[in-house]
Amino acid sequence: TMLSFLNACLDGKDEEYSIDSWHRAVLGLFEMHGERTASEGLANKILYWIVDKQQQKMLSYELRFGWHELLMRYVGTRISSNSQCAFLRNPKAMDLFQEILLAHVVSPDEYALRSMAWQTITLIVQSYGWKRCHEFSRTFSISMWTRLASGEWKIQLERAASQPDHDATQPRETTESSFARQVLDGCYGLLVATVEFLVSIDDRPDQPLPLDASELLHIRESLEETLYSTTEFVISCIH
Repeated sequence: TMLSFLNACLDGKDEEYSIDSWHRAVLGLFEMHGERTASEGLANKILYWIVDKQQQKMLSYELRFGWHELLMRYVGTRISSNSQCAFLRNPKAMDLFQEILLAHVVSPDEYALRSMAWQTITLIVQSYGWKRCHEFSRTFSISMWTRLASGEWKIQLERAASQPDHDATQPRETTESSFARQVLDGCYGLLVATVEFLVSIDDRPDQPLPLDASELLHIRESLEETLYSTTEFVISCIH
């Protein structure tokens, strides 16, 4: 019944319900039955509905980010349960979902879901691999995401090292440290996936490279910066 109600709302067949009612209905659906209850068709409708410019003007940041959270939870649940997430293989849908993740990764807004966005993008890359992700969407850039992960990795390590009572072996269990750990876990997984991808490249002269020279150079610089910031952090822990 709830799925029928949501489909009717997103199809525009029922105009009696406000946006807040839609939001509460989706929250109730996921809380009662879990993300697996949502169909691929419903996830697609939510994705295309939430990125519509007219809808964005009507929604507050808090409410818009709430819908984003539901999509990220849906994708994470589908991939974690080894289920196919068909809309990620649709180039347009993949582009739109990537824009949502990117918006949260770089947003300073207090409602932004930065840690969840990093966990989600890393889960996608680890599950499908960089090559398939790029096949799904030509805008899915390994050099861009690696650069962002390297920068976030450096920021979080510098913040951790600046703590007065910093102890790398016994991190404080606070909301802030938990958030930082989740972000670091996401960045770490993505950076490791990048290294694994580079190692897997067939560099024989008769085989074409999957990346051009500029992309390889940018990735190399990002990984070198990651190594440097990690070394600096370890040294600060020792001293």
